[in-house]
Amino acid sequence: MTILTPADVAERLQISPSKARQLAAPGGPIPCIRIGRLIRFDSTDIYEYEQSCRSITIKSEVDIVLSSTDLYREEESELQSYFQRDGRKRRRTSSTRKKQRASTP
Repeated sequence: MTILTPADVAERLQISPSKARQLAAPGGPIPCIRIGRLIRFDSTDIYEYEQSCRSITIKSEVDIVLSSTDLYREEESELQSYFQRDGRKRRRTSSTRKKQRASTP
């Protein structure tokens, strides 16, 4: 059992000493020893807190589409098939076509 000060805990967890004091029980999740205004932590409690904060789940695949282009392509193909069933042909147009200049009197 090694006793640590809030400054020691702050250095170990890479947080500020005031945040280490906020994490002390009864208001925080880390058990501590209080003697008057002094706060001391047991090193095993700090280790257990570190382990409880550890994230171990890893996602192997993405659940959502991160780009709207795939959704647009799907909609475009459905729209295209709708007009093809109706007997209409798709006209290709440039999206970067120059605008006509307006005539000035």
